[in-house]
Amino acid sequence: MCCEGLIEKLPQLNTCCCCCKVETGSKVIAWLDAIVATLSIIVAILGIIGGGGGTSVIVAAVIMIIAMVAMLVMAVVLLLGLYREEKEKVECWLRVSCCLLFLLIASETVSVVSAAVSLGVESAISAVISALIVILYKFYEISVVKSHHHNMINGFGEGRV
Repeated sequence: MCCEGLIEKLPQLNTCCCCCKVETGSKVIAWLDAIVATLSIIVAILGIIGGGGGTSVIVAAVIMIIAMVAMLVMAVVLLLGLYREEKEKVECWLRVSCCLLFLLIASETVSVVSAAVSLGVESAISAVISALIVILYKFYEISVVKSHHHNMINGFGEGRV
């Protein structure tokens, strides 16, 4: 698969952000993804029900709902893999997340260009900063889960709860 090379090149972490184990960090990431996806679905549905926008707003909300349902499904796959210690599910999440990272980069690039063309320099700078934060967070997410997956495969005690 196209993403295996990238996954292998990511750093092997021993701890996560708050000096916690990578297994704990992976679970936090999975729960955060599930919560964010669920809240985003609710907001998009409320936006459609509220009917404040035209057709383009409804189309955007439906696309967001589809994307967030996919994110929720992948978060559940990761949670199941982590809690049941099923390496295959964690690896599935890694592969899908890595492939989606390329789509995220493309999407953020389009957002930056759109902001620069239609809204001006200030909006473009804001879009670049936002894009960098989102992309770097996704890289970090994948690195943490990859590190725990590596520990699961090799049976390392470090990084395990």
